[in-house]
Amino acid sequence: ETQHKQVQQLQDWIDARPPGSRWIVAGDFNLLPIDDNPERLLTPEQYHDKDHNPLAALIPKYKHVFIQNEPTYLPYGHSRPDRKLDFILYSDGLTVEDARIWDDVLLSDHLPLWAKFSLSD
Repeated sequence: ETQHKQVQQLQDWIDARPPGSRWIVAGDFNLLPIDDNPERLLTPEQYHDKDHNPLAALIPKYKHVFIQNEPTYLPYGHSRPDRKLDFILYSDGLTVEDARIWDDVLLSDHLPLWAKFSLSD
């Protein structure tokens, strides 16, 4: 239940923002996208099945960068990333001008994410 609690804390933080405020939340959620099937991975038991994914409480409600679920995580021993675990969510009042997953920079098992936002109405 830890991941459900963490998602709920994030939801509580978003709900506590003053109306009309702008926010960006980014990081390793250690959860697969809600439409991904963990059975395709070597260790599916590490992830929630899509019917009980804690992200189902966030992803449909908020805008997010990289909506095509591009992989952001390179498992040990693999030559290519195979899953998305890292997310950037953002509020109304922001527009994504540009975004990139740096797949040519291997500083960690998580690929660096970059996004440029502008203020919008």
